[in-house]
Amino acid sequence: MAVWKYEDLPHYVYDDYEKWEGKWEIIFGIPYSKMPSPDMLHQKITGQIIFQCATHLENCSDLEVILPIDFKISEDTVVQPDVSVLYSEKEDVAFVTRPPIIIFEILSDSSRKKDINLKYRIYEQARVNYYVIVDPVDKTSSVFQLDKGAYKLMLKTESGEFDFNIMPCPFKFDFGKIW
Repeated sequence: MAVWKYEDLPHYVYDDYEKWEGKWEIIFGIPYSKMPSPDMLHQKITGQIIFQCATHLENCSDLEVILPIDFKISEDTVVQPDVSVLYSEKEDVAFVTRPPIIIFEILSDSSRKKDINLKYRIYEQARVNYYVIVDPVDKTSSVFQLDKGAYKLMLKTESGEFDFNIMPCPFKFDFGKIW
């Protein structure tokens, strides 16, 4: 019986990723399909998150709220967060390389394990200041904040509020409004 080795597996990089059709992420050289498309509840929650963030930040030209965009962490790791709050780009870009300030990931059956475990560690290492995991199954949101290089759980709630202390435009987010 042949024994396989990790080195024997294909290892993809951004140049490969750019040529693929459909929606993908690539994490440590391993491709992850973003299919099927998010269900209706997932999309409604995404819309509420974007609406609330955009409303709070409408007079803040330094920050913007973005739907999924490629966040290129390295040549072999490119992810597409559900919603990102980031410093405004000076020009139109195909991907971002600076870590967003806030990332929201809405769990689904196909992404749950990856979002809770793998992306948690990736965003922590990439120094994303806030990582918010939204769970439609139990209607909770968990807010993690980077503290001395590691995430600290700041809030787990069904309907509470959280103050995102981002400069120059801090704002209060009401998690009860996303349901």
